[in-house]
Amino acid sequence: MFEKKKKGLSRVSFQKVRLETQVIWHKLTFKYQRKRKKIGTTLHI
Repeated sequence: MFEKKKKGLSRVSFQKVRLETQVIWHKLTFKYQRKRKKIGTTLHI
């Protein structure tokens, strides 16, 4: 019973961590794209 509970907990925490990393990744890529757009407009690429 304890093992099952532990497994479920780790799965939940894993999903939470995955969600958090996805959010961070989205924020980073969004920032990077905006920065690239700014650089692109200044350099006319």
